[in-house]
Amino acid sequence: MREFITTITRLHKNTIVKWIYNSQIDIKEIKELLKTAEEISMLNISSEDCIHVACSVNASCDYFISTDNVLIKKLKNYKLIKSVNPFDFILKEGNSND
Repeated sequence: MREFITTITRLHKNTIVKWIYNSQIDIKEIKELLKTAEEISMLNISSEDCIHVACSVNASCDYFISTDNVLIKKLKNYKLIKSVNPFDFILKEGNSND
C-alpha cells in the first residue's frame, strides 16, 4: 500500500510540474487574489474552489470551466466571470466562430 501511495504522489507531482510548464500564466498569491477569493467564499464555495475561481478572475479569463455542476450553479450570478461546463463551452464557442 505504501508503494502505491508513493507512486500516486510521484505521478501527482509530475502532473503538476507538467501543468505549470504548459501554463500560459502563473498566478502568484497576492492580496488582490486573496480578497477576490474571500468575496467568492460568500457564495458558500470551498476554499480550494474559491482560489481556483479567483485565479481565473485575476488572470482576466472570460470563462471558468469546470465539470462541477454544483460549483457552476453557485457561480451562476457571479458577475466577474462566466462559469460553464466544458460541453457547454465547446457548444457556445464552437458556434461563435462560425
